[in-house]
Amino acid sequence: YLFDATFEMGCPELLDKYSEPPQFSGVDVFFRSMAPEDRPDHRWLLLGPAGSGSAFHVDPIGSAWNGVMHGMKRWVVTAPGLNPPHPEAKTSRSQPT
Repeated sequence: YLFDATFEMGCPELLDKYSEPPQFSGVDVFFRSMAPEDRPDHRWLLLGPAGSGSAFHVDPIGSAWNGVMHGMKRWVVTAPGLNPPHPEAKTSRSQPT
């Protein structure tokens, strides 16, 4: 499973392959106004084989948008404070694994 927060440095042409939803466009403008050394990670490229994924977790950033380039992705959304939907699911407040 690849989790890369620096893909845009090594492969900037990937940024031309998608566009941000209008609701998030101001966030990127804000981050681009910061000096690179002060800018927090705010874009990630995640690649994994079929059936891969992460444990039930709270997004460490708080809000984000996801784009699927190939295949499908399932999300489980619950009300704040509810337990994970499956007894075997673990709640994590860290980055997905």
